[in-house]
Amino acid sequence: MKEKIVISLIIIFSAGCNSIRNLSVEQFECSNESFRYDSSLTDNEGVKYYIQEEFVYNATEKYTVESLIEQYDRFLELEKTPTRNIHDTTIVDTIYEFKNKNNIISFYRARHKDLLKEFDVSSSVFPLHGCVSVELPKDSLANKFGIKEPLSDTIRIGDEERSTVFTFYFSKGKIDRIISMPYFD
Repeated sequence: MKEKIVISLIIIFSAGCNSIRNLSVEQFECSNESFRYDSSLTDNEGVKYYIQEEFVYNATEKYTVESLIEQYDRFLELEKTPTRNIHDTTIVDTIYEFKNKNNIISFYRARHKDLLKEFDVSSSVFPLHGCVSVELPKDSLANKFGIKEPLSDTIRIGDEERSTVFTFYFSKGKIDRIISMPYFD
């Protein structure tokens, strides 16, 4: 009887390990660069906003519909949704939404290009330009951007026009979540 229980536990444990292995992903390579923020302000929600154009314009450059399908097919589910083009209603574009329980990366695929619609991640397997990712310590992020003042539990780094903004949420001294919903027309 004990042998059957031990064998059953081994089988269950092996199956669990295989499931975990299927969820592991190979991360994008990133270069560990430093940036200097250009200026800062406090936005109308009382959150500190740092302007750093180079980071913002390159932050998600490695993420495309194709790269997500290739690298994250076991980790993220893909949902495609047709949508009417607001400029020409005879054209049907597609929203590609890659998601799992804690992460969403979506693109609006128009005829001429794919536009990042949403980047909302809580997993460290999604690094931004300069190796900025979930689980990066708050002090490391401050050093990377030349920020001398203590950081609160929520900050934003974006462009001057505020069309692309990354909101960083911290918990226990590390980045816990990163959200960006770039403006596009």
